[in-house]
Amino acid sequence: MRKGLAVLPLMLLMLSSCISYTVEMGYSRIELPEQSGAKVETRYRLIDPDSLPVIQNPYPDNLSEISYPYLYEPITGAELKDSVITEISLMAVPLGYSVLTDEEIETIISALSDIPADFIVLTGSLENQVKGAANAGMNAVTLEGGTVLFRSEYLTSDGQSASFRIADGKDIEIASASFDSMMPSSPADIVSWTDAMQDSGDAEKVKSITDGMDDPERILVLSSSEPSTLDWTMLTLRYRGEKNFPISDQLLSDGWTDAYRATHFSPETDVGATRVNGSIYERMDFIYTKGMMPSWAIAFPVKGLTDVYGISVLLADIIIP
Repeated sequence: MRKGLAVLPLMLLMLSSCISYTVEMGYSRIELPEQSGAKVETRYRLIDPDSLPVIQNPYPDNLSEISYPYLYEPITGAELKDSVITEISLMAVPLGYSVLTDEEIETIISALSDIPADFIVLTGSLENQVKGAANAGMNAVTLEGGTVLFRSEYLTSDGQSASFRIADGKDIEIASASFDSMMPSSPADIVSWTDAMQDSGDAEKVKSITDGMDDPERILVLSSSEPSTLDWTMLTLRYRGEKNFPISDQLLSDGWTDAYRATHFSPETDVGATRVNGSIYERMDFIYTKGMMPSWAIAFPVKGLTDVYGISVLLADIIIP
């Protein structure tokens, strides 16, 4: 009995320490092991030019000379996957419409370099896309609505979407659409912002892209001017109510699957915001699929992008039948 009484204060002390333990304290106590060797530099700008392969079709200095599709090929060869159970990872990186410096691009791409995504889709201004593609060192095809970085075998493109061979007998088609969100910073401006979306015409622009896709397995990466109808319910963020948005309504009615929302419980528990401006938090960037099954998705912060511009990146795993 006396032993049990002695243990009780110790248990109470442990419980009180757990209650006061915070996420911030946890991060502050993490110590990463030191690298055993020097980090290998992968940025093309800093590598000895004589050691680089010849880039096929480099991006022009004058971006007005780009015609769509524009195929940029710094490496040769393609990586094909198992054709029995095929899963790909796709990352959507919204670079925004503010002009990013070379140093900012390098910081962002470096922060993402340890994530071995099969596809990386860059949206935002054409200048930002080109800087990002050149810095990443992957093969890329620049489309009218974004740039797709890829490891698979490139097949063809009409300028709005591109097709790739993933494995023997398995092809997919990827398209991208990018709009400036103009997201307000205060709830006071929410009504005027959402009302303006109803007649913007952006839903028709997205539909013209998706209607041109014909592969049974297809992906649309969208940096939207609108939130999603699936997110706006009374029990999420204070400034929200039940509201419909044309782009998401149209895509859902056409049979597209919102990868993030399909793999998370509800908007009440998983907001998944990819844009933050003042007190407004919204999911403005999306990965939609058709003929495939999203198995996992996450929105996460990236140094140089989230801390400076309030933009997060999307990553999804997708199973191809």
